[in-house]
Amino acid sequence: MNTPEEHEVLKKMEFYQEAASASHSADKAALAIAAMDEAMQADRVATRKRRWAYIIALSIPPIGIVIAIFYYLSHKVDGKRVGYITLILSVAGFALLWLSLLMFKAVIPANMQSQLNGVDMKELQGFLKEYQ
Repeated sequence: MNTPEEHEVLKKMEFYQEAASASHSADKAALAIAAMDEAMQADRVATRKRRWAYIIALSIPPIGIVIAIFYYLSHKVDGKRVGYITLILSVAGFALLWLSLLMFKAVIPANMQSQLNGVDMKELQGFLKEYQ
């Protein structure tokens, strides 16, 4: 039993065979190659979808992992490859997020400490008690 995709490919092959038999000058091998190439392109992950998967994997890593699993389990010709790349980009996104948080964690207390260096804490406490 043929799947709908296989049935579609067979219909296109029959169309190309009829076109080749109708015109004796047509190159039958070139028509067959064109039909196979068209069928292979239909069974690949679209470039736009790959691009969005990669962008999402870098910017929102948890969703990127879900997308990676989806493409890894898909029956597309290049689905596993797209899944691996998306997973790697998700891990890179997590690493960038972690490094960014570490950087901000180190910078913010240093800025607060430099602002408080010139302030006497007892004077500050007396100032706050006046306004209570």
